[in-house]
Amino acid sequence: MESRKFRTIFKAIIEIDRLKIDIMIEDNPGTIPTFVNHTHVLCYDCIYNHKLNLENMTRVYSWYDIYIKIKELKKLQD
Repeated sequence: MESRKFRTIFKAIIEIDRLKIDIMIEDNPGTIPTFVNHTHVLCYDCIYNHKLNLENMTRVYSWYDIYIKIKELKKLQD
């Protein structure tokens, strides 16, 4: 089971890099620490990921909040 999880994360990292994904929305505390090394992660707030506080990660609380954060990040890139 662990090897399948590792392969899935590895494939996701390859796609993030290949597609040059700038922002990813994620709530899984097991994958966010890996993804923040490849792209900016919007961490959808849940009880099981409250302890995460990483560089290159922004905590979000709703889909509207995600929309606002993406707009803010886009302005910083321009």
